This record gives sequence, C-alpha cells and structure tokens, in this order.
Amino acid sequence: MSHMVQIPLFSGVLANTKTIESLYNQNGLHVVQASCICYFPIEYQGTFVTQTQASAAFGGHTVTYSEITVEVDSIPPWGRCHRRRGNNVILKDTTGGEDCIRCFHLTLKSLNVIQIHTEGLARCYTNEEAARATCPDERAVMERRFKEILLFRKHEQGTTMTVEDLFCPISGRFRFTYSANHGEFQCDQPYSELSNCPSGNALNVKFRQCAFPTW
Repeated sequence: MSHMVQIPLFSGVLANTKTIESLYNQNGLHVVQASCICYFPIEYQGTFVTQTQASAAFGGHTVTYSEITVEVDSIPPWGRCHRRRGNNVILKDTTGGEDCIRCFHLTLKSLNVIQIHTEGLARCYTNEEAARATCPDERAVMERRFKEILLFRKHEQGTTMTVEDLFCPISGRFRFTYSANHGEFQCDQPYSELSNCPSGNALNVKFRQCAFPTW
C-alpha cells in the first residue's frame, strides 16, 4: 500500500515541498522515503523584464530590456531550483551538457520588483558546495559586493500576474541635484523637481538647468 501526501514547508521567503511516501516492505516493516522539491512562492512567479544594455549618448540613453520568467520551480535560462536556504537559492542548469550551478540571493522588494544578487552570470560551478560558498549574506548585499539584477514585473493581459499599483514611499514635492556618469550628466543647482503628484503610485521627475537637454 502506498500513500502520497504533500506538505508545504515555509521558511523565509522561499519554500520547499516535502513529498513523503509510506511503503511496506516484504517483512511488513514501515518505511518512509522523503524527497524535497524546491519551488518559488506564487508572489515570485510571473514574467519580468530586466535591463540588459544601455548605450549612452549626450542627451539620452537607449536602454534594452529582456524578459525573464520565474516559473514554479525554475528561472529559465538560469536553471532549476535545486536547493534553498533563506533568501539564497541554488539554481542548476544541465542544458549545456554538464552541470552549471550558481547561487542567487532573492529579495521581494515589492509585489512588482524582485532584487537579485549573485556572483555573476558568467561563472558557474559543477558542484553544489562550490556554488554555495558564493551565496551572498545580508552584509555582503548591503555592502554591494555582488552583481545586482532587478526584475520588474510585466503586465500580462488576462492573467492574475498583473502589475500592482503601489503608493510611493516618497510623498510630497522636492528639489534635488543630480550627477551621473562621473559628472558628465549633472544638475548642480537644486532647481530640478520630484513629486508623487498627481497620483500617489508614480514619481514625476523634472530636470531643470542641467548639463544635458532638459524637459
């Protein structure tokens, strides 16, 4: 006789499902076999876009985005969810003929944004221990010692995975100075404006008297 049950175990923001199968051997001895399946909670799943390239030219940027889909138990093309510990998840990709194992640190910043920290996509390992040694801890994340990847949820018509309207944590009108690209683009006087008006779920930015064309 065989009984199959699924028990969801939640720890941190990522979870495993443990499948327990009860068997009886020839001597009537009760044997329990267990295996763990790594998966992503529903709030992590969906189609996202991430910035992959930005070419700078005076007066503007051309930004390229690519799509990343977080499935129930995988993030193609990075690999399948192999193991997790807290916010760290080990992804294993076998499509190249040999194991490519990497560690990713996932943080759900909001229902629309996932922040990922990793050693990098150009390097992977063939054994889990080596990959686990590269897992970022909270201090390393705060000190920005790892590559950061931001995933922005993409609106999908006819599905429950839609972009949620969230109120901005910055409320009111502000003036600011701005500097980017080692001072190539800057607004050194506080004439530029930022506000969450007229809608509370969006920030309006107006650049004024800057070293690049403003609007």
